[in-house]
Amino acid sequence: MENEESVPDQKSPNTGQSSAVTKNGASPQFLSLVESALLEGRSHSIVESFVRDNRFRKKTIPLNYAEDKERIRICLNNADKRIAELMRDGLELIEDVRVASDRHEVERRMAEADIKESLLSKIHTESVDSVAKFQTTYEKWTEIKDLKDPMLMNDELQLQKNRVEELLKQKDIIIAECRKELQAADDRYARDIRKQIVDIQSLVHRADTEVEAMKSILKENLDLIQGTVEEERVILQNAANFNWNDVYAKRATNERIKVKQKKERLLANLTEIEQIELDYVETTRATRIKLDKDTQALAIELQKIKTNTTLNSEKLDYSFQVLKKREDENLMVKNAQKRRLAKLHETIFTLRNKLKDTKMTYYIETEKMAKVIEKLHHSVDHIRSKLECSKKAYDKRVRSIWNLNRDECFEIIQSISAIDKVLVEQHLNRKWTNNLGAISDLLFNYDPLCTPKLPSTAKTKRSLTNSKEEEQHDFCRLKNLLEQSRFLSDKKLEVALKDRQIDGCGMTLICMDNVLNALGIDSMDGVRQLQSTHSDVQNLNNVDEACSTSEMSSSDNKEIEVNHKALTTSRDLLALKMFCEDDDEVLQGQSEVKPEPKLTLSDTRKFWASFKNIFLPNQMKVWDTMEESLSKYLQVLRERQSLDEECSFLRKQNQELQHIMQKMLIKPSNDDF
Repeated sequence: MENEESVPDQKSPNTGQSSAVTKNGASPQFLSLVESALLEGRSHSIVESFVRDNRFRKKTIPLNYAEDKERIRICLNNADKRIAELMRDGLELIEDVRVASDRHEVERRMAEADIKESLLSKIHTESVDSVAKFQTTYEKWTEIKDLKDPMLMNDELQLQKNRVEELLKQKDIIIAECRKELQAADDRYARDIRKQIVDIQSLVHRADTEVEAMKSILKENLDLIQGTVEEERVILQNAANFNWNDVYAKRATNERIKVKQKKERLLANLTEIEQIELDYVETTRATRIKLDKDTQALAIELQKIKTNTTLNSEKLDYSFQVLKKREDENLMVKNAQKRRLAKLHETIFTLRNKLKDTKMTYYIETEKMAKVIEKLHHSVDHIRSKLECSKKAYDKRVRSIWNLNRDECFEIIQSISAIDKVLVEQHLNRKWTNNLGAISDLLFNYDPLCTPKLPSTAKTKRSLTNSKEEEQHDFCRLKNLLEQSRFLSDKKLEVALKDRQIDGCGMTLICMDNVLNALGIDSMDGVRQLQSTHSDVQNLNNVDEACSTSEMSSSDNKEIEVNHKALTTSRDLLALKMFCEDDDEVLQGQSEVKPEPKLTLSDTRKFWASFKNIFLPNQMKVWDTMEESLSKYLQVLRERQSLDEECSFLRKQNQELQHIMQKMLIKPSNDDF
């Protein structure tokens, strides 16, 4: 390789000198030559031939370069394989050491666990024995206390002393064993530490040997790679020198050609310069004459401008004086305005201060009033709480008394109904009607602390009779509403009201959802309230119409129907206004506490007096007649009882007389015998 490098160096000394010259001083000439060559056709052919030669030359170099590259790749692969083997051997060694250390650690822990378990079992058995012995000694102490003989006490004390010494000896033996185990554990720990130190030293030695081996292998691989790279560099350098020599030779030929072309161009340029100088002299003469004429015209125009400037300066002086006077006047006006603004600012400042003072006083007063109102609210709440407590106690007392009276009354009514049942079914042989359910409902549903809301029969009858009239009245009102409204139809209402023959009026229904939402109606109670207010307004309007109809003519009376109740804007507005006012009153009334209605003494008396009329007068008459008959029947029974008693008394007397007669008859017969 060194011989190959020296041969091209000996062959091209001149080329090296030429390259040095071109690098130092001829680079701009070379650039100019290349630019000119690009412009000419001849230079184009030279460049094309140079490129063609380069193409043919490059085919030999990449083959050697690819071979060298493959050789470098083979070296790198071999180095990677050797390093991977070393790494695998090192990892296996480390894994073996780790497994061995883990095995030693597991064995050590198992041995320690066995020793610990045996020691704990010994300690446990010893503790159980010692506790039993301690219990016996403790019991002996109580027995010794009860003894009165000093000799026996001395013997027992000696025995207790022996027992205590035995306990202490047993404890000393256990302590000695524990100490031995601790010493053995310390010895094992020291032995393990020494073993670990030896293992670590061996690991370090092995790691050092592995590192040294890897270093040597890496060094060998690096030397191989450097040698191959150096060989490749020399080959590439020789190829590049060969190419550069060709390039320098072609550049020298191109320079000679360009020098000749440059000389020819210089001669042509010199002739062109002489022609241009002649043309320049002629053009300068013409321009000089023209410029003289222009200067004369400009001098005349300058004189005119001077006269105009003097006139304009006088005008400017006059206008300046006028503007100065106006400026003085404006200053006077501005000063006056400033004074006015200062006065206004002062007034604003005083008003703001007054406003702040009034706000502060108002705030203080409001705070005072708020505190007073809070105190009043607290007192009112306290009084209300007291009233509620007293009310609850009173209600409880009243309810207890009421329940006693109610139970007593119900028991009396039950006994009366039982007697009535017996009388009706047994004596009168009729079917008895049971009214205890209605009476019990009336008694148990009655609240003594608020007014009862029991529907009367008259109201129910009236509601049943007037339901059809109200339906007809509502449908008449819907028909009138259809006649007045001409937009926003509701299909469901049309389908629902087909059978009511409302389609005959030829109108549509209003969709009242938005109207009801605007009025705040969410349920049927609000709709009924609105209907009631509308009916009240309609009644008032009907009264007014009745007054006005007496004055109207007979022809107008034929046209107006009695049942026609058309909706007008005035009526609707009045009804809605009354509904909103009633709604506001209801909302205000809800915020206030409504006292519950209480029963008076007269109401309770009326309630209890109503039980007098529970039973019909026919029943009362029957009971009276039955009472009279039963009383007579009782008298008859009493007389019969008295007669029975007399009869029984007479029977007894008769029996006694018969007995006496028999005795009397038996005695004379005996005497005869």
